[in-house]
Amino acid sequence: FPLSYLGLMKAQPGEDRAVQPRLVAAFPELIFLPVGDALETFARLLSSVTTAVEVIGGFAVISGTLVLAGAMIAGRRQREADAMVMKVLGATRGNVVRAYLIEYGLLGLLAALLATGLGLAGTWAFVEFVLEIDFWVDPWLMAAVIIGTIALTVVVGTASTWSALSVRPARFLRDE
Repeated sequence: FPLSYLGLMKAQPGEDRAVQPRLVAAFPELIFLPVGDALETFARLLSSVTTAVEVIGGFAVISGTLVLAGAMIAGRRQREADAMVMKVLGATRGNVVRAYLIEYGLLGLLAALLATGLGLAGTWAFVEFVLEIDFWVDPWLMAAVIIGTIALTVVVGTASTWSALSVRPARFLRDE
């Protein structure tokens, strides 16, 4: 059987094509396989897959946030009633705002943690079992998504109940 050896050659960028003919002249049985080109192609493909997963994840976060905002806006009438009861019982506008900020902050935190957990589990399964590569998490990105979700929930929730703070309790209760 013919004996075969495998070796790796690394040349200065652009010099590999010049080295190859000299080595083939000295050793005619050499075969060159451009591994670097294959690795670059694989890296581009993996980058495209990563970008696609990030875009899909972004759409999932945006759609989840819109669903949460829709649910909060749908409960606007109840929030107005709650604000009126708090005002009748002596709460100031600042007290009502603080209560809603805490409520929306906790709601955003719960939504962010639940979405992060489900997103990480789904991504882990896809990466480990479909792509068969190592899974890793960017903690800064996760923190940014969680903080962004909480902030967006607080802003949308406060905006949806802001009109409740300007309505006079007597007028609101008469209309009820």
